[in-house]
Amino acid sequence: MRRSGFWHSKIRSTAMLAIVAAVGALACSPPVPAAADPGAGEAAGTAGTHERVRAGAWGGEHIRLDVGASGATLEFDCAFGRIDEPLITDSDGNFRARGVVMFEAGGPVQPGQPPPQPQAAIYQGWTDGLELRLTVTIVAKADWQLGTFTLGFGRRAVLEKCL
Repeated sequence: MRRSGFWHSKIRSTAMLAIVAAVGALACSPPVPAAADPGAGEAAGTAGTHERVRAGAWGGEHIRLDVGASGATLEFDCAFGRIDEPLITDSDGNFRARGVVMFEAGGPVQPGQPPPQPQAAIYQGWTDGLELRLTVTIVAKADWQLGTFTLGFGRRAVLEKCL
């Protein structure tokens, strides 16, 4: 009886070690590419691996970007924005998404003051997972760019709010 208990314990320990090793291997494996429109990459000349922009807080001079699974929110010095689609990169880390920007007025909001009107925008950039470069273009004024920004993952945004 004692002998079978020893072997039972040995088998159980070996099985637990195998499970721990498998979980560790999965945790250290590269991220699984996000699903994307199968034809989108080929049309834009970006066929290859598609991954989501790293979710979380990104910060830089004059900008804060919070990326989630279904899009992102942005805060600028005197504006804020929203992207309502996942940020998907091509195999080189480039991405492009449509969204909106709302410009803020300086000072406190006055009674009866209408809310900021959304302006259609293109958010285009590149990331390597730690750094992100982003250019924001207002669609109604195709040659007018709100700016080009450099952000870092987990970096604090430095904003100069309108007064």
